[in-house]
Amino acid sequence: MSSPTGTPPGPPPRFGPAPQHPDLPSTSTKGFFAGLFDFGFTTFVTPRVIKFVYVAATIIIAIIWLFYVILGFSISAGGGLLVLIIGPIVALLWLLLCRIALELTMVLFRIGADVHTIRDQNDGRSLSQPKVSPDEH
Repeated sequence: MSSPTGTPPGPPPRFGPAPQHPDLPSTSTKGFFAGLFDFGFTTFVTPRVIKFVYVAATIIIAIIWLFYVILGFSISAGGGLLVLIIGPIVALLWLLLCRIALELTMVLFRIGADVHTIRDQNDGRSLSQPKVSPDEH
């Protein structure tokens, strides 16, 4: 099917991981501590530490749940059983919220990479193709 101007449509959009660009702040150009103290924010540290943050959140949530189980049993057997039964559900909800927040963070980084990719593609296209105004047809 052709477009209203008579030219065939371009290829369909491709999906998949965004390509790496040299001008995009990266995680591999500097070490972790060099990136941590990069006050120009040319290196992103978050993609490197996000797995550690998720593991730490999982451990902290488990420790807090165990603390409440012990506290519940120290107060009464019924309270301890209640925390023992309902606690995992609450812990899983907290873990889910942490996961959503961390995934949202990674999505923002990927959106930034995609925006840079689109900008680079458009910059390259504008340099190689002359702009045609609509009234020149």
